[in-house]
Amino acid sequence: MVVGLNLLPGALAVLLTGTIVAATSLRVGSGPVLVAVALLGLPFLQAAAEMISLTPTVLVMGLDVVLLFLAVKASPALLARPAYRGVRRFLAWWLAFLLIYSLFSFTTDLSSYSVFSWQYLAVYGSYYALAGVLAIRNEVSPPEAMAIGLPLFAFNYWLLESSVDSIAMIVDATIGLRGAETFNAIDSARMAGLLLLMSLAVIFTDRHKQRRVPEIAAAIVLAAPLAWYAYTRQVYVTVVVVAACMAVVMVFRSRVRGESIGGRLILVSVVCVLGATAAWQIFDLFTSNVESRIALYGVQSNSRIELWTTSLQLISNNPVSGIGIGEFQRRGFGSWPHNWIIEAWLGLGLPGLILVLIGAGVVVLALLRRSEAWLGGWLYMGLYYLFVAQVSADIARNAPLLFFIVLAFHAMAASGGCTELAQQRAGLPRR
Repeated sequence: MVVGLNLLPGALAVLLTGTIVAATSLRVGSGPVLVAVALLGLPFLQAAAEMISLTPTVLVMGLDVVLLFLAVKASPALLARPAYRGVRRFLAWWLAFLLIYSLFSFTTDLSSYSVFSWQYLAVYGSYYALAGVLAIRNEVSPPEAMAIGLPLFAFNYWLLESSVDSIAMIVDATIGLRGAETFNAIDSARMAGLLLLMSLAVIFTDRHKQRRVPEIAAAIVLAAPLAWYAYTRQVYVTVVVVAACMAVVMVFRSRVRGESIGGRLILVSVVCVLGATAAWQIFDLFTSNVESRIALYGVQSNSRIELWTTSLQLISNNPVSGIGIGEFQRRGFGSWPHNWIIEAWLGLGLPGLILVLIGAGVVVLALLRRSEAWLGGWLYMGLYYLFVAQVSADIARNAPLLFFIVLAFHAMAASGGCTELAQQRAGLPRR
């Protein structure tokens, strides 16, 4: 697939990937495919939009309509059945957050950034939120999304516009840090980290993981080089941290169940040693490589710590009302604070802080609950995006986190036992 995408010109690569996605949807249904497209298919959607002379946002708005239609179709169950009360709580949280973001965007001095960020959050935030609702309704597991999303993720390699052996070449720093003009190194690295953790979550949580070996191997082969190529610290650090958390939780839960933990402790030790070694090697390489993002940007005045310090100083003067969306940028401190929680407090005041703390708390607490089998792996992915959102981008561009917050709300509200879908498969009467 990677070789094919590198050999074909742009339009043919889009058509090939689109054909694979369409054929997959006929076999597995629209739910799992739309979830995979939401998480791993944004570069493909952007290229497809350009091919038909649309902006990516217009195409995503079209998908919003499709997802909304599917949500409305399922609304009798989503709004009435106890199994989906977590979805209803999330929708209340999301509407409150969007309302407050709208008020702080349009009741203060308008700027091009405040208008753009509101539009982006409304379109893409709804996109990921509705995709999360669809994942719950269809009980889409990480292995399903990973398998379906592999060709979508492989599309990133076409954007590199490198040769057919791009996997071998992109580890060479002489190629550069960003590839083609349409290639987004940061977003691609985020998806690469997500795909790596998906494969690890399958190893840790899927009882039938042996049959997933080809998919796990393909995910690692595709994701690892692209994560390396991007030189993005947020991905390296968060992948190692979440992998360690995954291993620790796995051991804790095995102890609760009374299972033998000797083999799992050995696995955790191996993961910790390899993770620490890899982290040290990567840091040593990038600090000694003049092309690396650490060497280029690590000591500049707009480092994360200075941005956070400046933001907290501004918050101390406006702890309740904040300063409004876009004011941080208007005052010349930087594009944004690069911290989801700090930016919410700074831009949206105390109401914004309370809402994001609820969202973050639900993601963390959901990991401590015994969740449905299909859901367990997703909660680790939510922890990954939560960590990434604390060191990168702004509220609007961290919209993918909403997908995982939906699932976390569902996990927190789940009463245990058989879900509706599981009951149908077992031939039991519905609740």
